[in-house]
Amino acid sequence: MTKQNDKNQGEKQLDLFKYVVQLWDDRRIVIWTMAACVVIGLLSYIMRPTKYSTRATLLPSYASSESSLGNLGALASLAGVNVGGGTGGISPDLYPTVSQSVPYLLELINVPLDSEDSDRAMTLLDIAKADTSWHLADYTIGLPRLIFHKLFPPKPLDLSGVEQHLGQEPGDRKFRVLTEYETNAMTRLSNDMLSVDIDPNTDLIVVNVTTEDRLMCAQLAQAAVNLLQEYIIKYKIAQSMENVEFIENSYNDAKVEYERAREALYNYTDRHRDVVIDRTELEYHRLSDTFDIAASVFKTLAEQLSQARIAVKAETPVFSILEPVVLPKEKSSPKFMLTMIVSLFLGGVIGVAIVMCRIAWQQITIEFKSYKKEGNEEPV
Repeated sequence: MTKQNDKNQGEKQLDLFKYVVQLWDDRRIVIWTMAACVVIGLLSYIMRPTKYSTRATLLPSYASSESSLGNLGALASLAGVNVGGGTGGISPDLYPTVSQSVPYLLELINVPLDSEDSDRAMTLLDIAKADTSWHLADYTIGLPRLIFHKLFPPKPLDLSGVEQHLGQEPGDRKFRVLTEYETNAMTRLSNDMLSVDIDPNTDLIVVNVTTEDRLMCAQLAQAAVNLLQEYIIKYKIAQSMENVEFIENSYNDAKVEYERAREALYNYTDRHRDVVIDRTELEYHRLSDTFDIAASVFKTLAEQLSQARIAVKAETPVFSILEPVVLPKEKSSPKFMLTMIVSLFLGGVIGVAIVMCRIAWQQITIEFKSYKKEGNEEPV
């Protein structure tokens, strides 16, 4: 058994040595393959657009607040408004969700951005309108679909009722019809330019922006950070702002009633200053009681309005920028050394694979000829 194992080990070493010798004999194939991949990699490096990247790191912190609106809570609950104070923070998962939302992207593609190659500010929507490269797909892989739509045009969408829903009251059904350019600009922004990620260990919010213009890259990153903060703040204090609006409306109504009751009381007192009659005294007490109630409600609502406004400030998230946006100096891609190393590696792998395939084909050919020599041809 030991001799048999030694014999098998020797045969494996012989086969491996044969492959190494064959690989050395065919080294020109490997060299030419590597050279071809290097040339392809160099052309790819020259043809690929230069891109710049920048990033910002945010540390969100939240202050919890306890609302004390007193007896106004019962009054607000009758109107379907919850005036209770909120506590707690916002889930980190909200940040990437907001960055991919249509309102956020739609507002971001309309932010004017300066460019090193242009004297005037342009938006991403303007760039999408000027860029026609995305039409190439319609005339290549999308050509059959384009021809089919030309021969059998689809039924046009009736948008006659759309405009009447845009800009109406919040209770109405309303929706936004995106143009083709807006859709393309938002798709390119969310897929190729902007990414908002969460560090799983520290819960830090990392905003990455990549563009072909470094000045535009820095401005877009700063706009993305500012807009992200605005949307998060709006989301966090939405309920508190609704509470403030409700209390403020009630306060304004109470102020009108208070001033009306005060004016009625003062006018009645001036007209009946020297008149002492039971009926006049009764009317005076009635007006006085109405004024006292209106003054009490007005004072209470004034205090509650101040508390609600303080609660809004207390619940507003505070963002600490650990890593601010900086103007990139060096390009992020393509990288020359990385491109060359990858090209050499791929060329070597492909060259060795070609040589191995040749050796395997030669072995199969030899065995097939040996099989035929032994008289094992199939009958015709």
